[in-house]
Amino acid sequence: MTKKNIILASRSPRRREILQSLGVPFIVVHPDVEELHPPDSGPDEIVMLNAEKKAQDLLKRCKNTYIIGSDTIVYFNGEILTKPLNFDQAKEFLLKLSGNTHTVYSGIAVYDSDTKQLEKAYCTTEVTFRKLDEHQIQRYIELIHPYDKAGAYAIQGCGALIVERIDGCFYNVMGLPVITLDTVFLRFGHSLFDYVTF
Repeated sequence: MTKKNIILASRSPRRREILQSLGVPFIVVHPDVEELHPPDSGPDEIVMLNAEKKAQDLLKRCKNTYIIGSDTIVYFNGEILTKPLNFDQAKEFLLKLSGNTHTVYSGIAVYDSDTKQLEKAYCTTEVTFRKLDEHQIQRYIELIHPYDKAGAYAIQGCGALIVERIDGCFYNVMGLPVITLDTVFLRFGHSLFDYVTF
């Protein structure tokens, strides 16, 4: 079976880094969509909806391509913690997560640009923060500027100083659960192993 090209429909540098680290050739195209958070939808439905919208946005522009869309949210006590708008909101989010366990949801959607076949899945990871004081939270925000990160944090880098443990996929917390992505690709008859160029 002939392999199609891969497009990552994402603005996230972390998703790009993860896919690059696998040795999978791809190109990045920024989707032009607004993420939705319907109040009557569960977190799993929301991440798959937004992942699908991102991939679908590029559908008419591509041929012979698998288009990957992905979306990640932080979910705590029935509330979705989005990307913080400012310092105060980032601090508010981190104070909520401090000393507690939350769930990271990522949705994956892959379109075949030629057949319009769509396959979707989602992944969850439980993340527990250590107890943080206000000085640690302020310093963390100053260091990483978390305004493009769901929940106002990243697990990599200085995240090692705030995340006490995880239960599940590390890459999911970064924004692209690679096992879930490969599982979706297998529905098209390919594994990402088929693409690795190392």
